[in-house]
Amino acid sequence: MSIKPPVEDFATDWDHTDPAWVANPYPIWDELREKCPVAHTDRYGGGWFPSTYELVSAVANDTDNFTSRTVVIGNGRPGEDAPPAPIGLAPPISSDPPFHHIARR
Repeated sequence: MSIKPPVEDFATDWDHTDPAWVANPYPIWDELREKCPVAHTDRYGGGWFPSTYELVSAVANDTDNFTSRTVVIGNGRPGEDAPPAPIGLAPPISSDPPFHHIARR
């Protein structure tokens, strides 16, 4: 297991497993909404974090341009060729249609 350095700037090095985020994400989230509505990270193979309701909703509803198949839920990241998450074994956020819709029912 590798030890990651702590986050110094969540706008450019966002990490949902950082102790500061885990302890109290709300002030960090507020700051991101104000200064950087879309944060980026190179951790876990790279990713983007939309921090406003409007951006999260836009991304979540645009399955033609965005995928949930490689969402990082824990402290790892599945490969790009990962199969769709099996229904009942993963939360709907980690799957795309049609599995997402079936899992939500």
